[in-house]
Amino acid sequence: MLCAVLTFEQKESLIGKYYDPASIFNPIQDADGNWVIFDAEFLNTIPELSWVNELPRIEYNPIIYNPL
Repeated sequence: MLCAVLTFEQKESLIGKYYDPASIFNPIQDADGNWVIFDAEFLNTIPELSWVNELPRIEYNPIIYNPL
């Protein structure tokens, strides 16, 4: 699954912002420490935040939690 990579500053600028009238950005960290957003967020974003469409894409590397 591809995701878009954000810098820390870009991640901070998206916190609390809507990418469409009913949905808020939700950047998360992957297993490599990258801040990322997913296709629903960068494909459907409002024109004012269209710069997210230009972000580099990487394969998502999820954090795997091992319960004790």
